[in-house]
Amino acid sequence: MMLRPPLPHHSPRTGLLAAILLLSLAACRGRNDADATPGAADSALRPAPVDTVSAVSATTAYEPGDHSGIEECTEPRWSGTDSVLATLHWSNPGRSPDLGEILRRSEELVSAKMRISQRTGCRPHSTLSLAIPFEDSLVASIRSYGSLLAAPSPSTSTWPSQTDSAPYVDSSMVAGLPKVAPSKTIGGRAHFFLGGFPLLSKELSEQGAALTDLDGKPEFRYSTTLNAAANRLAVAMRAIPGTRLDVRHGPSLDTYESGSFGVGQIGSLDHVATTMVRAWFLTRSGPVPARVVSVRHKLFQQDLCVSHLPRAVFASASAPGDDILGIYIPQDGKAPARCQVARSGKLTTIDLDGDGIPEYAAVVEPFEAIAGDMLDRAAWFVNEGGTWKPIDAGSHEDCT
Repeated sequence: MMLRPPLPHHSPRTGLLAAILLLSLAACRGRNDADATPGAADSALRPAPVDTVSAVSATTAYEPGDHSGIEECTEPRWSGTDSVLATLHWSNPGRSPDLGEILRRSEELVSAKMRISQRTGCRPHSTLSLAIPFEDSLVASIRSYGSLLAAPSPSTSTWPSQTDSAPYVDSSMVAGLPKVAPSKTIGGRAHFFLGGFPLLSKELSEQGAALTDLDGKPEFRYSTTLNAAANRLAVAMRAIPGTRLDVRHGPSLDTYESGSFGVGQIGSLDHVATTMVRAWFLTRSGPVPARVVSVRHKLFQQDLCVSHLPRAVFASASAPGDDILGIYIPQDGKAPARCQVARSGKLTTIDLDGDGIPEYAAVVEPFEAIAGDMLDRAAWFVNEGGTWKPIDAGSHEDCT
């Protein structure tokens, strides 16, 4: 076995000079490497273009944290991050980009950026972006997606199934459902359903001006960031023939410790309906005509005490006199015939055609939060062939 010889003794002054020399050589080497490979993925940073056309001014659902103690990243600090960037592989799907694919790839990119931030001990400035083909291709896909949705949706669009991607529901909530005969209405009509009370909140104008509809008339708005069914709402909107959506880009999203992140400064995609998407608020007083205003998807999950689900916004010309117990969106836009809504304790049933067989049911359960106050969780079900199947669920955020 070979033994390493003892290190020679140096005076403190000699050691200090040697350390300064080594640091100088390392800095020169970093500059030379950057000059030799100006497009290197591990060191090249470039200003990301500001989206002046579709950027939204003030629609974020979070408050930026204090990251003043985190150093801004500079080019030499990114040296050695090749192994992280190598995990990002772009493959062209050969078809029009869809929202699910954009969200998956955005999570990949932001996850890599966070790992780099942790490894280097600094964070990228919000106006800088990694000069890598993956991010450039992803930004291009986002813009292509927006252009696609700005055109009228075709009449051949496939209506999404809500039971194929059913949310998890606790067995205690399923146990509270009544036995039911098969529905005669649900099977023959394309429709989308999203739960209402207790997760729906009234919207207020930030500037104090009246909220208006597509014709500039005042309207009342309601929103939720707690319903799982909102994940499929944009797809349902596009399945209505002739629908146009303006996909607006929200700013980078804040994180708990690492600063703000996004895809080329884009943190969310807000799908704003520029044509009428008819919806119906289901109340005990009967259906109220409404519309879908928008649905906003975050491009990645924040490590904050905020909902990760999309923010869906709805509106009606007049305020409903009762609680909105469900939101019904039929492909043909027609109101449900003879709709009857019944509430008893934790259970709500909705009979769309008044034949005594409910099409939807909801169960609301209170629970004690970490801080000791009482919050609600809810689940909604559809009558499919005489079997209750979950189609939506959510709860109030439980964190401190």
